[in-house]
Amino acid sequence: TTWETKGTYFSAFETLDSNQRDFLIPLSSRLIGTTKAGEYFQDYIYTQLTNWIATPASGSGIAAFSDVQSSGAVGDADGWRVSMTGRLSGGFKGGNGYRPLRLKSGVSIAAPDNRFAFGFGRGDGALAIGGGTGFDRTADFDPISGGTNPLLGFASGDVHFSAGAKIASGLTVSGGVTRNGFSSGDDDRGSVQDIPADVVRNLQNQSAEAFNLRLDYAALNWLDVSASYTRLDESDGLLGVRSLDTGDLAGGTKTNGLTVGAHAILGSGFSLFGSGTLTRSRTGSNAALVTRGSGLTSSSFQIGVAKQGLLSRSDKIRLSVASPLQVTSGVLEFKSIAVIDRETGQTGIVTQRIDLAPAKKRRLVVEGLYGSSIFDGAGEIALFGRGELHATDRNIPALVVGGQARIPF
Repeated sequence: TTWETKGTYFSAFETLDSNQRDFLIPLSSRLIGTTKAGEYFQDYIYTQLTNWIATPASGSGIAAFSDVQSSGAVGDADGWRVSMTGRLSGGFKGGNGYRPLRLKSGVSIAAPDNRFAFGFGRGDGALAIGGGTGFDRTADFDPISGGTNPLLGFASGDVHFSAGAKIASGLTVSGGVTRNGFSSGDDDRGSVQDIPADVVRNLQNQSAEAFNLRLDYAALNWLDVSASYTRLDESDGLLGVRSLDTGDLAGGTKTNGLTVGAHAILGSGFSLFGSGTLTRSRTGSNAALVTRGSGLTSSSFQIGVAKQGLLSRSDKIRLSVASPLQVTSGVLEFKSIAVIDRETGQTGIVTQRIDLAPAKKRRLVVEGLYGSSIFDGAGEIALFGRGELHATDRNIPALVVGGQARIPF
C-alpha cells in the first residue's frame, strides 16, 4: 500500500500487429516484503506458547521470558564454562502450507572471569549477538514486531558466530556475524501475498548478512550501557522488500546502523531497559530503483520495564513498548521505459521520484508478559498480551492474547 499511494508505476507493452499497446501497472505489484499476513498470528502465538517461560539456568525458580531455552553454564575446574541454547520453530499451517520443524541452536564458551568468550550456532543469530540488557527474546529483534536492532533481525535465521573480550574494568568489546539464506518459496519471515506460488518458487534465493561490533560498559553497579555498529548486506532486497524483477534492486543494498541501549537494575526486583536504532540504506548504482542523496534513513526503538516478585517470590512481569523499523526520510528514483509522446507513440526512459517520508503515525506495539512457577517449580503458568496502538497494516492483528499452564500430575 505504501508504494501504491505514491502512484509509482512501470510500463508493460503488448505487440498488436505492427503496433504496440502499453499498460501502466503499479510498481507494488512486483514488490514483495516481509508481511506476516495470516501466518503472523499463528507464528507469534506458536512461539510464545511453547517456549517463553523457560526457567533460568541458575535454578532460581524465577520465571523468565526468553523464548530460547538454555541448558545453563557447565564449568570445569579451570573456570571455563560452556552453555547451549535451542528451540524448535515451524510446524504449523500457513499460507504456504506446513512449514517443517527446524531446530535452532547455539553454543557459547566463556573463559574464566569472562575475559574472553565466543559462540556459534544456527538460527537465532540476532539474539546471540545483540541480546542482553533486558532484550532476551527473538521478537525484540524482529523488524515487524520489535524495535531492538532490526538489522540483525533481517539477517537472523541461518549460521552465526560471535566473540568478545574484556578490555578494561567493566568494558567489553564484542563482534559477530549472522546470516539468513533462504529460498523465496520457503521464506521464514512470512508469506507472499497476491502472487502465485509457482512465481515465488522461481525467484532467486535470497540472502542477508549482518556484521555487528558492540561495546558494553558497566557504568555503575546498577547500570549497563551499550553501543553497537551494524552493517546489513542484502543480496537483492531493501530492508526486507524485494522484487519479482531482479533488475529493480540489482547489486543489492547496504544498510549501516547505530544502536544504543541501557539496562538499569533499580532494586526491589525492578529493572528498566531501552534501545534505539538509527539506520541509513543505499542501493546499488546499477539498479532500477536507486537511492539519492544520503540514502534512506530509518529508525526504531523499544523501552520496557520488568518486575521480579510481583505477587510471589517466583513470578515476573514484563511490559514493553516498541516502535518497529520505519523509514523516516529518503528519496528513490525509478527508471523505466514508457511512452513519452502519446501522439507519435515514442518511447523513452522515464524517471519517477518516490519520496518515502511516511504520512502515517509510527507503529507502537505494546506487549505484556506474566509468568510464575508453581508447585515448587514443577509447574508454570503464564499470560500474554499484545496490541497495536497505531495500526498501519490490516494484516497484523490489533490485539493478541494467550495463556499457558503446565501442571504436573
